Amino acid sequence: MANRRNVNCLVTLILILVPLWAFAEPRTGSSEQHPINQSGIRGEILFLDTGNSSTGLIISGTATGLDPAASYISLRYDRGSVPGGPVACEPTDGLTAAQMFVGFWTVNSDGTGSIFAQLAGDTYTPLTDIGTISIRLASDGSLQACGEIHRNRK
Repeated sequence: MANRRNVNCLVTLILILVPLWAFAEPRTGSSEQHPINQSGIRGEILFLDTGNSSTGLIISGTATGLDPAASYISLRYDRGSVPGGPVACEPTDGLTAAQMFVGFWTVNSDGTGSIFAQLAGDTYTPLTDIGTISIRLASDGSLQACGEIHRNRK
């Protein structure tokens, strides 16, 4: 009887600890966007990793200093990417083009803008696999702002 009770306690402990272990990984994050080449663009991008590919990675951001006459996109890059210098927000390896693409910014007449994307299925990449995110001109892909992704513990 004592052995059965010990087994039940062990099973209960495992059922409690396994979900806690699964959620110990970073689940939210943020990135402060810094201007590149004196673009004047600044922003903040927030991340929520739901932990599975069906609901995906949710990205939401705001920015200032955007040109209302221009279109902007954001791309995300693998953990080897750096937020500054001559190779700021450049891929190193690991993500496909579909996984890198976040979406288009909505730009207001006052130069403020926002972006929202839910990346699921084949475009889902865990927050732990992403190092930086950019704001680029959609017309030529030139880098306008870049930021390192800081992961938070849930």
